[in-house]
Amino acid sequence: MSAKPLAYVSVVKSLEPIEGKDRIELAKFENHEWQVIVQKGQFALGDKAMYIETGSVLPLRDEFKFLESRCFSAKYGGYKIKTIKMGGVYSEGIAFRLETLGVSADSPADRDFTKDLEIKRVEDEPLPAEVVEKTWWQKLLSKIFGIELGAQGFVKGGFPDYLAKTDETQAASIPGLFESMAGKSVGVTLKLDGQSVTCAVHDGAFTISTRNQLVYKNTVKKALRDIREEKARMYKAACPPAYAAARLNMPAALAGHKSLAVQGELCGPRVQGNKMGLGELNFFAFNVFSIAERRYYSLGETAKFCEARGIPAVPLLERRVFDFKDMGELQAYANAFDYENGSPAEGIVIRGEDGSPWTPEPVLGKMHGMLSFKVVSQRFKIKHQEDE
Repeated sequence: MSAKPLAYVSVVKSLEPIEGKDRIELAKFENHEWQVIVQKGQFALGDKAMYIETGSVLPLRDEFKFLESRCFSAKYGGYKIKTIKMGGVYSEGIAFRLETLGVSADSPADRDFTKDLEIKRVEDEPLPAEVVEKTWWQKLLSKIFGIELGAQGFVKGGFPDYLAKTDETQAASIPGLFESMAGKSVGVTLKLDGQSVTCAVHDGAFTISTRNQLVYKNTVKKALRDIREEKARMYKAACPPAYAAARLNMPAALAGHKSLAVQGELCGPRVQGNKMGLGELNFFAFNVFSIAERRYYSLGETAKFCEARGIPAVPLLERRVFDFKDMGELQAYANAFDYENGSPAEGIVIRGEDGSPWTPEPVLGKMHGMLSFKVVSQRFKIKHQEDE
């Protein structure tokens, strides 16, 4: 079950006609910037609705059965909510009347019903990570500490609790975004379609993790010996994240630090369908995180750190003043970018130049409140959201 709210109470702010369509209209909401095509007469202004985000998987329940023909996914075992386009208008997600789902009309706006409705999130495809168990004492460590030791430091365990997961907040989910961001200097980077990988040094150990799982852990000294360019080819099939880390000599890049992580996107063959059309597995950094200070490096600090160590960074599109007036304008900007192979890019990530938080508390538990958020391209969603 996703920790991120996927279904929450929303208040209808406006209902706009759709050109050439008499039976549907476009609903917008007070507490976020998502917009949804709904049946005419389904809602009135000020009504509460249950909004469910795209990328959600609804369970096989009677109230969702009408989605069978267009949303059922054998891959995910439920009804996968997708972005659609009708009458020239994009619809992101789906909205229900509260009573349809048995939800009390007294439920406050933003109340999270993800768990109540048994909604899951579409996750990235898993990458292989070979684990070879050897002895009884390794199995005992697995039982006690939740880690299974295999050959050469390769392990299987939960995502390290001293790190933050790389799950950017979506711009449309942030209330008051355009008022709070107006006039700020920001950097815009291209959002790459791959899988998140984190390389870190902490408490004398070097680790490699995917979005949800630890796949390698060893002392820094042993990692310097094992995870290096000369040995990279050994890991290409069994553990692509280790292959990418070895090609960049990542333990050596981090060895001078006691508690630091580099987070990035692993892209290329066998990863998320390789939508960028790359001929080789590549790692592109987007975060440098000081574990000891619990802070992210600024955009400039990250670029300087990566350049000095030969670590490729995600492409910087431009530095600019945030002057977008509304979500429609920002979304159109994000929709315009393509990868080098001509395929629609996944979208953009916008970050403040100074790296300071835009809010004193994390939003939805994301990335320690750093001024950073994403806008996913609707063109990308339409092209790639079908089950492969």
